[in-house]
Amino acid sequence: KKPEASLEIGYLTGQRSALPEYLNEQMRILGLTHIVVASGYNLSILVRFSRRLVARFSKYLSVAAGLMLTFGFILVTGLSPSMTRAGLITSISLLAWYFGRSIHPMVLLPTAAGITAVANPSYVWGDLGWYLSFSAFAGVIVLAPLVGQYFFGKKRNNAILQVLVETSSAQLMTLPIIAYAFSQYAPLALLANLSILLLIPWTMALTFVAGVAGLLSLPSWLGVPAELILRYMTAVVERLAQMPSAVAEINFTALTI
Repeated sequence: KKPEASLEIGYLTGQRSALPEYLNEQMRILGLTHIVVASGYNLSILVRFSRRLVARFSKYLSVAAGLMLTFGFILVTGLSPSMTRAGLITSISLLAWYFGRSIHPMVLLPTAAGITAVANPSYVWGDLGWYLSFSAFAGVIVLAPLVGQYFFGKKRNNAILQVLVETSSAQLMTLPIIAYAFSQYAPLALLANLSILLLIPWTMALTFVAGVAGLLSLPSWLGVPAELILRYMTAVVERLAQMPSAVAEINFTALTI
């Protein structure tokens, strides 16, 4: 099976089990597994799209559609720590938007962490994914706005700059945890994410069109755009993962701890 086809399945189902072992490992090295597995990023794309699509007709229907989409997405993908966090925060954000309220990040973050910790205390005692998920989220909603305002000012609304700041902030916040847990980090992770993240919404849409075309026996050329963008992604992953600087090791001693 072509890696592009397995990657397409990953986008459609939110699972990476269909990925070839070598591609899965390369994406792990570059910190890109979050683009395939069901994550808060995928959920946010779907909810934002549905909200903009339905909001023109009814604010109530927009929130209802977003909540149903969130519940359905979690129902399909399962209650992983990252999805639990993403679903909770998305639901709170939708309700706050409906009532015309805003929630400060320093309130939203500990509130969501506390609710998920009470719901499943095992997250706190030894779930690395829970810590990584909230660390990355803290980077996006707390550190990224500060960095963007300080360095770019009004230009922070630029899509490329926004991805750059949010990605680097999330990776900066998760770096200590990853380095301590695995004794290594990915120097090329930022470059890999910047090369791919901006294309994720288009990729999700095009793979969905290709999947529907295949199910309904529609013309095969409808799947060509998805194949091209997926071929680009696999080429970027394979090229960067094979570079000598793709992985760097960190050795902790008693002094560093």
